[in-house]
Amino acid sequence: MATSMTRTFAAAVESGGPARTATGAAVSLRSRLFGIDPRTLALFRVLLGIVLLYDIGQRLIEFDAMYTESGIMPQSVVRSLYGEGSWAWSLYFLSSASWLQWSLMAATLVVAAAIVVGYKTRWAVVAAWVLINSLHTRAPVTVIGGDVLLGMLLLWSFFLPLGRTWSIDAWNRPRPEPMILRVAGGAIMGLMVAMYFMTGISKSNTIWVSGQALHNVFSYGLIARPFASTLAHFPWLLTLGSWWTLVIELAAPAFFFSPWKTKWCRRFILLNFLFLHLAVEATMCVIIFSYVSLAGLALFVDRDFWETGWGAPIGHWLDRVIHGGQTSAAVESTLWTRASNIVAAVLLAAVVFVNAPFFV
Repeated sequence: MATSMTRTFAAAVESGGPARTATGAAVSLRSRLFGIDPRTLALFRVLLGIVLLYDIGQRLIEFDAMYTESGIMPQSVVRSLYGEGSWAWSLYFLSSASWLQWSLMAATLVVAAAIVVGYKTRWAVVAAWVLINSLHTRAPVTVIGGDVLLGMLLLWSFFLPLGRTWSIDAWNRPRPEPMILRVAGGAIMGLMVAMYFMTGISKSNTIWVSGQALHNVFSYGLIARPFASTLAHFPWLLTLGSWWTLVIELAAPAFFFSPWKTKWCRRFILLNFLFLHLAVEATMCVIIFSYVSLAGLALFVDRDFWETGWGAPIGHWLDRVIHGGQTSAAVESTLWTRASNIVAAVLLAAVVFVNAPFFV
């Protein structure tokens, strides 16, 4: 008995004892809740770049009407209505010449393509953020929730290693295996969850609770697509849809950040939101909102999806082609990593402080 107890005590001391075990459990929990697999970051990067390409492509169709002096919003009008007493800034305001407007949009297409393929990724993200915010300031009447979300995703992306996996930047380098656990990672995931939760809070009114919301929305010809008219013949379905939308938005934090069965809780809520955005896109015209949201939701794809799930075949193929089948278990710890964590933490604190009044 004594010998057994002695061996148990010695093993505990060698492993660091209960304190180290508790610390390890805490790290594991943080990794499960706020860590992002490098391959998932690569998926997010590609989707984000594609959304940018699509957005600029759509805006080019309306170029003469929205971005020239002969259109409905010349720069003088924009400056007088939206530029006074604000932080409004835009590269488009450097000149009203059409060639500059075209050049800036072309530059946005170039950096969006660079993000997709992962070339000079960090600086491409910075350039994309500057260019897209300049574009939003130039034509504020075209900005909707999806545009705001796109700008915020780009901002937090600057602090994340989007180019470390499946990119030109990582060509012939070992693919990093450790989860990416950074302040910006938790912030960008929290951003997505907060967006859904606060949307659910704003919908907690008589119209949504009674199930009448989708009946009203589908009656607005300005945003309703033809398929919405078809669904209008099934009022019971619209009522259920209203309740279901409200429930999953309010339940988002509990499922996305559940410490219990994290993987399965996330998969369940991800499927619900995937179906939600597909339904929204099929029935309503919301510009890029659904696409940006789906790109952001990609951040919650778990590691098992790439190891043994549906993403395994393409993941293994990309590992061979881009990384030569090499992997690395080394945890990145550079001056940039530490500095970016500090800056991201300060930025996150500022965001919380500025938005705190809305929660009081």
